[in-house]
Amino acid sequence: MHKNANRILTGHPGALDAAGRAGIVGHVRVRLCVLGAVCVAAVAATAAGARSAGTLSVRPGSPIVNARTTIEVRTSAATRRLSLRLESPTGVPMRIALSRAGRGVWRTRFRFLDDGTWKLSVRVGGRLETRQVFVKQPPAPIPPFKPWQLATRPKSSLGAALAAGGGIALPLPWP
Repeated sequence: MHKNANRILTGHPGALDAAGRAGIVGHVRVRLCVLGAVCVAAVAATAAGARSAGTLSVRPGSPIVNARTTIEVRTSAATRRLSLRLESPTGVPMRIALSRAGRGVWRTRFRFLDDGTWKLSVRVGGRLETRQVFVKQPPAPIPPFKPWQLATRPKSSLGAALAAGGGIALPLPWP
């Protein structure tokens, strides 16, 4: 075994390998370990910083105009009051107070009066939580077909034909 083998294996910076080179293998190993530790620390710091103080949810996820919607905020931050800021698709802002529904749960009910994309935001523990919600128009019912109503409409050509003679004249093919 080489006299510096223990130093080379442990990554000692002053170690010499068998060819007399300064411990390149050891330096690389030490640098990789330091780089790995720095990367792990950076990822942990980013994950801790990116962790939100609360979550903002809307039920149903895609509400309908003038239907009852529940807006809920879940948070681990201790707070006495929360207020929700809403911005309509036309840019009109409004504030709504959230009521406490349990430990770390705040809730309110709201009816969206306009269709389009609404912007919701709430400040929880010094962080701003935002969400966009697309509000749909209620589906319009298709009225049933009533052919007898065609005769009562004076602007309709079919209605005028039915009202005048009680029938429709169709051209016959030539023999």
